[in-house]
Amino acid sequence: MKAKRILGVLLLVLVLSFIVGVPSFAKSGTLVLLETNDLQSAVVPFKAKVYVNGEKVKKMVGGLARVASFYKEMVKEYDGSVVLVSGGDDTIGPLFYYFHGKPEYRGMSLAGYSVVAPGNHEFDLGPAVYAEAIDHASFDIISANLKIKEPILQGKIKPYVIKNVGNLKVGFFGLMTSELPIVSNAGEGVGVEGDYVKVAKQMVKELKDKGVDVVIAVTHIGLTEDIKLAKQVEGIAAILGGHSHSLTKKAEVVDGPNGWKTVVVQAGARAMYVGKLVLPVDNGRPVIDGMKWELVLMDENIPEDAAVSSYLEPMIKAMDEKLSIPIGESLVDLDARKKAVRAGESNLGDFIADAFLWKFKGDVAVTNGGGIRGDKIYPKGEISYKTLTQIHPFGNTVVIAELTGEELRKVLEISASALIGPNDNYDGKKRTPTGGFLQVAGLKVTYDLTKPPTIIDNNGNVEKWGERVVKVEVLKNGKWQPLDPKATYKVITNSWTGHGGDKYYIFKKKGVYDTTMPIVDVMAEYIKYLGGKISPKVEGRITIIK
Repeated sequence: MKAKRILGVLLLVLVLSFIVGVPSFAKSGTLVLLETNDLQSAVVPFKAKVYVNGEKVKKMVGGLARVASFYKEMVKEYDGSVVLVSGGDDTIGPLFYYFHGKPEYRGMSLAGYSVVAPGNHEFDLGPAVYAEAIDHASFDIISANLKIKEPILQGKIKPYVIKNVGNLKVGFFGLMTSELPIVSNAGEGVGVEGDYVKVAKQMVKELKDKGVDVVIAVTHIGLTEDIKLAKQVEGIAAILGGHSHSLTKKAEVVDGPNGWKTVVVQAGARAMYVGKLVLPVDNGRPVIDGMKWELVLMDENIPEDAAVSSYLEPMIKAMDEKLSIPIGESLVDLDARKKAVRAGESNLGDFIADAFLWKFKGDVAVTNGGGIRGDKIYPKGEISYKTLTQIHPFGNTVVIAELTGEELRKVLEISASALIGPNDNYDGKKRTPTGGFLQVAGLKVTYDLTKPPTIIDNNGNVEKWGERVVKVEVLKNGKWQPLDPKATYKVITNSWTGHGGDKYYIFKKKGVYDTTMPIVDVMAEYIKYLGGKISPKVEGRITIIK
């Protein structure tokens, strides 16, 4: 009789576990998750400014060889209960352009990665090149909201993967940003389900039905979306994200439905840091009180793994040689002189702004003249990646904002304040620096320097708006139309300007979407699109009355 009662209780518990959706017999244990995200082809150490003892110093940081060494150390320390994951955007730029993902994906495989969510930049060169990159990977690639019809990618990307880690059965699922179609070259055969919550709920249910002890999301949707997801989905123990390049010094613990708590983290970019999440799990739930999150700086204190270094060294040497190989040709001289790019229209400024507009399909593009370097004429002839890096050396990315016509006019007034007119008492503390003058595409603007300029301090506070912008026209449906102060315009610019540089506080206040696409790569793609030959000319986009 007693045995029958015990059996009955066990059956009741089992039935209830299926109703609730979280198995009552899920194992407990400790899971150690190591994360990098947005590697962006930084496979070897590079110089960067980092905080050391509260002071910012330049150090050699990053590199897959250091990640590999740290991973091996953690495996020993935690007796194998360790998983190394990536939140995507591991490939980008010239290294990807020339080697199609081999250094990144083979290097990551050697370093110990086992779960990777692709980012939008993996598709920059199209599905075929990404498929080629995947062939070099020995890790699992997961993304549950990608809709793949492209034959060459069939079977290469899974919605989720289940791994036995220590004594835990762990389910990992991935998510891709819904912006993929507008920030990459995924093509018509690759789509994205933008309802992250819907997909995540399906994944949690499916993984729990398969008997996993704990569910982890590895995402490329950005920290803000990760937090929104955690608030709405029950059952995800941790979200390890990418895309926004966020450096979460303190782990976000997000309250979800029915008292569920999810840990949300991200580790910056370019493997400067490896994020280390020690996550105790009790019956499928993360034990928040026992959770530890740490950002481990990949500097000289972390030794480089010899096998990974020896694999990458010859490829990086070959890369240096390839940077000088022509990718196109300019049929005209390109004007990067300061007196051209900081005081009027330049054919090189037109080309860069045109590239922004072409790539991201905006209404208007603007880019600061101070970002165009060299202070010289680049003579007509062959153009290499090295040339493009000389033209725009800062590593800035392209960002997107939505501004009203009135806000766009104010942006142009800020640009006009960089110009020095006749009898003009220019004071840089109250004006835009000369490098803040904007090169443009998609619009025509007339500045009258006999009129008063905008007076703006170094904190973006406007003492007095200027009156120098006397005419603005925007190209709409092939026709020049007057700027409509009430209309909304999609404005493409660079990350320096978009984050408030040169006193463009309007962008910073409105907020921008960072495509994370380096300007150099956009220029290279545009050259390729134009058939490898460019011949930009001054078109009268900017008229200056003195």
